[in-house]
Amino acid sequence: MAAMRVTCLNSRMESFVALSLLALAVWYGLAALRTREQASRAARDACARMDLQFLDDTVACTGVVVVRQHGRLVLRRQYEFEYTADDALRHQGRVVLTGAELSNISLENTHVLQ
Repeated sequence: MAAMRVTCLNSRMESFVALSLLALAVWYGLAALRTREQASRAARDACARMDLQFLDDTVACTGVVVVRQHGRLVLRRQYEFEYTADDALRHQGRVVLTGAELSNISLENTHVLQ
């Protein structure tokens, strides 16, 4: 009887852990989509302000690290994008988001926002 209770408890615990991991993966995926869209909008706006063409209408995530912000642990995500000034040469730009906050935008050695 005791062995049966332990087996049932283990099964419930495994189910709880599996559902928790699934919920965490869904949360992370949705947060990643939101921040990617925010980074894309920031890059597009920065290019428009500087009369540059934002290429491919997309950003690519190049790094994610955990940092402390205002006493809380948050994810710092770095995105890269390409832009052009003359339709001939492609240049690299970078957007950094800390949590949901825009931290930095840089366009090939030029900081637009810090």
